[in-house]
Amino acid sequence: MKRILTVILILILIISIIHIFLEKNYNSEKIGNTMIKQNDIQAYILNISSYEAIADITVTNGKTTNNYKVKQNERIDGLFEQEVIEPKIIERNNNKI
Repeated sequence: MKRILTVILILILIISIIHIFLEKNYNSEKIGNTMIKQNDIQAYILNISSYEAIADITVTNGKTTNNYKVKQNERIDGLFEQEVIEPKIIERNNNKI
């Protein structure tokens, strides 16, 4: 009888431990080959000093749909640049006003 009680208690203990580890919210994300905590991601985003982004933009007006590819840069010193990559016909000519 004692042996059965001991086995049951051990099984309950093992199931409880497994349940605790499976329910634990680690609050982290896998980026590349590393696990990064949510706070580290937020700190990284808030400390970004410059960025470069390329965006595909679709503008729909009635029956007409126009697609653009835009490149955007911004640095910590406030310098901001936006350039239309495609279509080339819209490309900005800096020599004309």
